[in-house]
Amino acid sequence: MSATASGDTLASFSTYGPYIDLSAPGVGIYTTVRGGGYGSVSGTSFSAPITAGVVALMFSANPSLTPPQAEQILKSTALDLGAAGYDIYYGWGRIDASNALKMAITFSPPPMDTTPPSASITYPVDGSTVSGDVTVKVDASDDSGVSKVELYKNGILFAVDPDAPYEFYWDTTCEQDGAYSLMAKAYDNAGNTGESKTITVKVENSKSEAKSVNITDNNPPNIIISYPTNNSKVSKWVDIKTSVSDDSGISKVEFYIDDKLTASTELQAGVLSIECTYRWNTRSVKDGWHKITVVAYDIYNNTANTSIIVNVVNKK
Repeated sequence: MSATASGDTLASFSTYGPYIDLSAPGVGIYTTVRGGGYGSVSGTSFSAPITAGVVALMFSANPSLTPPQAEQILKSTALDLGAAGYDIYYGWGRIDASNALKMAITFSPPPMDTTPPSASITYPVDGSTVSGDVTVKVDASDDSGVSKVELYKNGILFAVDPDAPYEFYWDTTCEQDGAYSLMAKAYDNAGNTGESKTITVKVENSKSEAKSVNITDNNPPNIIISYPTNNSKVSKWVDIKTSVSDDSGISKVEFYIDDKLTASTELQAGVLSIECTYRWNTRSVKDGWHKITVVAYDIYNNTANTSIIVNVVNKK
């Protein structure tokens, strides 16, 4: 949002740039003030709630509106200021509450979308053998747009990608050799879900065997997150690299973003030492500080976890 003054000019303090969608009054707004009473204040922090208030009125007038429709109405009814059409100072123009409400009342809801998106795993192919680092590629499409694609490994959610091209980094050196099933789910903006055909691939890597251990082992695994470093800045795609070791053998490694499970690797027989990488699309979260946690389990279900925080900076 950018802020306008009483003469529909850009406020001297207002931000501007290609990220501006709309403008709204932000100078001399009569409101409550600190210490009690009322007074006139200024700032883009008042332009945003004014716009939110207009959106609330629109939904009150027509509860069937969808968020994309509300956005479309705001932009199409805004008073065009500055250069004709869109510009980086006023966006699509200064919001017009009256015209927005008039259009919202007469706006007809679209027909309900019940068609699921299509999804197919294009790489690797069914029946193939893989090793080392593998990029699983999924083709997904839908008339109303694909909101996200999930990849499932052996029936368990492995990773999520909200943006095309839908690609998933799989470090197969973290896996026990053998057959694995892969299946993708695609979601559209209406909440419909489409599933790909399940494929089977064979993992073949040279792995060290877990040595015999005392069944009374109570020692948890050792975890080191080598990249990114704690308190660092990250953007776009980030390869979260971790090394895990345990005397009795590791059974599972999990990656969490802000305490939400995003990837899981299960080792059928357990290995003594592994290095795992999870490719994180930081554009799936808001800019700011986020926590990365790695949890590891050994074959006797002893558990360890370690966390770091990173600052996601994608918008400039």
